Amino acid sequence: MQTISRFASLAVAAVSAAVPAFAGVLSPPAVFVDAAGTCGGQTPCFTTIQAGVNHATASSSFSGLVIVFPGTYPESVNLSLMGSAVGGTPDDIVVGTGTSFESLLSAAFGTPNPPTSMVNPAAGPAFYNSVSPFPGSIALIAFNVVSKNTHGIDLHANDDVSVFAMIADGNAADGMKLRTDGGADVMVIGSHADMNGAIGIDVMAGSGAVFGFPFFADTAPDTFGPMASAMATKMHSALSKVMAGFGITSAPVTTVFDSLQVTANGNKGIGINVLAGDTALFEGVTANNNGNFGFNVDSDEAVTFVFASADENKGSGFHVSSTNNAALFVGVTALMNNPGDGITVGNAQFVFVVASYIRNNDADGVHLLSLGVPPTGLSNQVVGSIVCSNGGVGLRLESNVDVTATGDWWGAFSGPFHTTKNPTGTGNAVVDGTSGGGMGNVTFIPFIDTVSATQVGEARVGVPTNLPVQFSGGGGTVFLGSGAFPFVGNVGGPGDPLGELPFTVTTDNGVVTAIVSGGDLVPTLGEETGPSIGAAINQPKGTLLFSLVAAHDGLATITVNGPCGLSLAQPIVLHVIHLAVPALSGAALLFLATLLVWRGSQMVRRRRANH
Repeated sequence: MQTISRFASLAVAAVSAAVPAFAGVLSPPAVFVDAAGTCGGQTPCFTTIQAGVNHATASSSFSGLVIVFPGTYPESVNLSLMGSAVGGTPDDIVVGTGTSFESLLSAAFGTPNPPTSMVNPAAGPAFYNSVSPFPGSIALIAFNVVSKNTHGIDLHANDDVSVFAMIADGNAADGMKLRTDGGADVMVIGSHADMNGAIGIDVMAGSGAVFGFPFFADTAPDTFGPMASAMATKMHSALSKVMAGFGITSAPVTTVFDSLQVTANGNKGIGINVLAGDTALFEGVTANNNGNFGFNVDSDEAVTFVFASADENKGSGFHVSSTNNAALFVGVTALMNNPGDGITVGNAQFVFVVASYIRNNDADGVHLLSLGVPPTGLSNQVVGSIVCSNGGVGLRLESNVDVTATGDWWGAFSGPFHTTKNPTGTGNAVVDGTSGGGMGNVTFIPFIDTVSATQVGEARVGVPTNLPVQFSGGGGTVFLGSGAFPFVGNVGGPGDPLGELPFTVTTDNGVVTAIVSGGDLVPTLGEETGPSIGAAINQPKGTLLFSLVAAHDGLATITVNGPCGLSLAQPIVLHVIHLAVPALSGAALLFLATLLVWRGSQMVRRRRANH
């Protein structure tokens, strides 16, 4: 069960200067839109968004700014008409829900679940440009868009397109269709696209594509609190470490200021479809329950997923069809995709999967097809992960390269089945050139084969008792949730710390508490607490640390269960004692006070006598 505390830290820090669409927009002139026609007394004031756009102009210092008061607007807004009512021409434009520029920034960056305006035309997209490409940058902030016959948003620009805090649910075609030319990027931040007729979010970026953190559509609004800005800064730090470790320094890394989430649940097509001319970054992104792939990505440069989930899609969870650089998966979760693999990499220079949770996919857990030669000092790796109970095999290599796949849990303490290297293994199989049916060579020994904990001990009522459980293998040479790679030693998990946690800790006496962590990338994301909690590795060397606070004396029994049999064989049993302090009567307290005063006067007399 996901507790409120873990999700209370999800949102975005306000660092507007790093967002291209807001460059130079510090105190811009604006036009206002209010369906009620008042605009809080601010002018110029219009009753439709289209009229506001028609009167918006940009300058060398400022983007055109249209501030839309919350309300319902049954119109299809054509951004190509920008400035047409005042003799202007289309240029950089920002259109967002708010009552002032400051509230607009808060909606984009600082407020989870900000107020939105409904834009629901009788026909056509909610926002589009009739003349393509739009000559400037476009930023849309905090709208709920619904189109009855086409895409919710359909934009094609010659400059950056940025979308913040958008809801694009139940559109007839794509939730969002976003295109940029040349060196322009696409950013989709804090948004979601659910139950659309085609693709949730369809992106073709001339340069890079950045996806990030949410106001988390699948969680009730009241689960967010004042700690909401902390997560974004932490997650961006995690992404920066990953990218720097692999030497990835292309332009989108310098333009993304934060990490947010996009969800795309229940679409009839692909959840998130991206064709990028540069690096594609996905941080804290969820794509579940889609009618095809969760993610489908084709990029000229590196494709990076950090703390992302793709579960229960009707295609592979993560499908990287092609990249001329690395395909990186750090702390990702891919569960129960059917039909399809958990992770499919069609073509990449090299692949890196670490601390990930890949279970019960209909086909293979990880399917690697065409890989190249990794840069000096790097290697193909699938390490520190849970790969189990997949319908095909755990790892299938169909490229004539070497892959290191050590420190993984394959669903059995005997390791993965391999026809020649481990014929007695009963876990999810590994297929390579040495087993027949594949190519190349996979090194998977040592694997996770040991779960250890202190099985007995003592605790006190109401006092936290820390209890570690370790998941290791090879005599303590490899650990779950970590591996030897260029940027960090411990990621934790395995899997997305914002998705399904892999372990369950349960007690029959009091409550257990465990922090949720991204390891060295994000040491603390929140915590789980209760009689039964979801938990993940949160300490170095494959260690899950939790605490027990017993409610009464006697015995406390704690079980730790994980996926595919990765559990403590025997429960932890603690003897709980209650150290009670007897209550003193009024007479006893008076006597004690008198005694203390007398003792103090005696000490004073002795000091005087000594002098």
